[in-house]
Amino acid sequence: MDFLTTWLLTTFDFFASGLGILLIGTVAIAMLLFWDWRILLLGVCLIQIGVVELMTKIYGLNLEWVRVQLLVLLLGAAMLFLSARQIRFALPSQRPGALFVRIMAILLLLICWQLFDFTLALPVITPSLAQLFLWLGVCALIMLGLGDAPLSTGIALLLWFIPIQAFIQILLPEFRLFVLIGMVEILSALACSYLMLAARAPVAAPAPLPSDVIFPTTPRLALPAPPSLHPQPASRLLPAVGKPQPFTPHPESARGETAVAPRNAP
Repeated sequence: MDFLTTWLLTTFDFFASGLGILLIGTVAIAMLLFWDWRILLLGVCLIQIGVVELMTKIYGLNLEWVRVQLLVLLLGAAMLFLSARQIRFALPSQRPGALFVRIMAILLLLICWQLFDFTLALPVITPSLAQLFLWLGVCALIMLGLGDAPLSTGIALLLWFIPIQAFIQILLPEFRLFVLIGMVEILSALACSYLMLAARAPVAAPAPLPSDVIFPTTPRLALPAPPSLHPQPASRLLPAVGKPQPFTPHPESARGETAVAPRNAP
């Protein structure tokens, strides 16, 4: 770990300059513009390396703080990377609106940053570094406002923890609060990675209650009624007999016959 930390500090030493601060702000803008999960993870790693380089060159922070910061961010980014790789086909549908919406948000941020004099006075922090911390915090807020997906939320939280860790370590170096904040950072990344996988699971529809009114959506054919277990009596099965009608002979059949008088006729 010491060799990796030393190699990173010697390779990315260009971040400890004015051009490096502008590069860190540009990376944050690129994360908002493109909004791809690979660019988001790579961008937050570059921003963490740049801030660590600045803190080491300007304030001479110890290597223990540097190792903890790099290890915590790599663990959080690795958890988000593994979850995003499993649901990479569903991530394009979680983008916060169209590209035009993100461009307008970035233009509005740049115009407001130029028109209004945003000055953040932090104790023991240089003005340029305070402006960088304010810029990262605003970019994290915009990322939270544009999208509600677990991936963008996790990236925004990781981006938010970067200036908080640096500021607290400079302000209160003897309390070693970076360990506690690192634990919270890992738990936040773990929760967001779990929510990414949980959103992929199918949602079970609740069973309708017997008291609910259920309307059928598809027509159903009428089925014959089942036979009754209790047969009806025979009188009910016979057809109803009406009143007898008087017999009237047909006129054709009565032509060749002689009328027979009844016996009791006079």
